[in-house]
Amino acid sequence: MIPFKEKKIDNAICFFAFEHKKRTRNYLTQTVLYKYLGLLDFSSIKKTGEPALGLEYKAMKMGTVPYKIWENRSEINKELYAFKLEKNERGNEKYIIIAKKPPYLGCFSNWEISEMERIVEILADKSVKTPHIIEANHQEIPAWGKTWNKQQNAIIDYGDPTIIFDDDILRKNPEELTTAEEHYLTCLALKDDKNWK
Repeated sequence: MIPFKEKKIDNAICFFAFEHKKRTRNYLTQTVLYKYLGLLDFSSIKKTGEPALGLEYKAMKMGTVPYKIWENRSEINKELYAFKLEKNERGNEKYIIIAKKPPYLGCFSNWEISEMERIVEILADKSVKTPHIIEANHQEIPAWGKTWNKQQNAIIDYGDPTIIFDDDILRKNPEELTTAEEHYLTCLALKDDKNWK
């Protein structure tokens, strides 16, 4: 179980919306938000052995999608942020995320904060377009491609180390495991539900 999970999810969304707007002067779109969240969770698994937020993702065409947020996006209006349907001049609709106030970062570890900052430092730039962010998501999250190639729009299984890691860590000698891989396997052994819900 991830301590303060809902608080962390809300503040991570607020952080990304707040920082994206500050850096690009544009509101964060749902597509880009989903990529930021996926990059945070899966880089956290690689570096620490556990997802930072533990959101459940589907491997969809444009990358990782936290599907419960995606399914409820039209109703999301929280104290920290809101999803708003916006039409552009051509009549196309998209959801944007509006941060209502600065996020509270006290529920995150120092590593998680620096990782969120690293993600926006790289991707929250006017010269970086949505297709580039989608491609970064595809490249940085092997679990997306492995799941997508097996079954499109399927849930990415945190409990399957062959999807999460490049190496088959179940076949590695224990002394060859990284600290993150060791921690992941320990967490996996202790979990009743394999998705870090």
